[in-house]
Amino acid sequence: MEHTEDTDDRGDVSVLRSLLSEMDDTLEEEFERTGSLDSLNKQIELGKAVVALLPPGLPDRAKWLNNIGRALGRRFDLTGSVIDLDEAIELVGAALDSTEDSSARVAGMSNLASQLRRRFERTGSMEDINLAIQLAQTAVDNTSDGDPDRPGRVSNLGSWFAMRYDRTGSMDDLDQSISLVSTAIEATPQDDHSRLG
Repeated sequence: MEHTEDTDDRGDVSVLRSLLSEMDDTLEEEFERTGSLDSLNKQIELGKAVVALLPPGLPDRAKWLNNIGRALGRRFDLTGSVIDLDEAIELVGAALDSTEDSSARVAGMSNLASQLRRRFERTGSMEDINLAIQLAQTAVDNTSDGDPDRPGRVSNLGSWFAMRYDRTGSMDDLDQSISLVSTAIEATPQDDHSRLG
């Protein structure tokens, strides 16, 4: 069967897309296994190179922006560089803005909320913790009861209400925190290693 040039190009792009994604996954796994800053730096460089080649509006572009943002957040955890954290928030926000798929949007909201929580812990910005709570609440509201990510998202939201309580002394925040963490514990399977209590 004869292939047209257009068909060959699509096949080449598909193979390249797959290879780049595998490289990204490998670097992330290497970082998780070794804690190597070098692996994290390579993952960030790879992601930025890929994003530079992808036109806005392509679903893959949002995925890569989100991955770079997560990696920058991890690098912030290692180095304390607020520049990395600010860039992570910017990139994850851009990914969220360009994502239409509902499950990807929920994951993006959770990721952005996590990055904002990190910056709140560093800078004490009430705007950051308020937005983190708002995004996390929307993510929880859009995560079905049977979703395995729900207990973690509910627990995070509860923790962030507790952080805001520590700052403001609002009893409403404390009550929300207690209720949410209890709900997360109840929703976590008995044999799950992350279960509290």
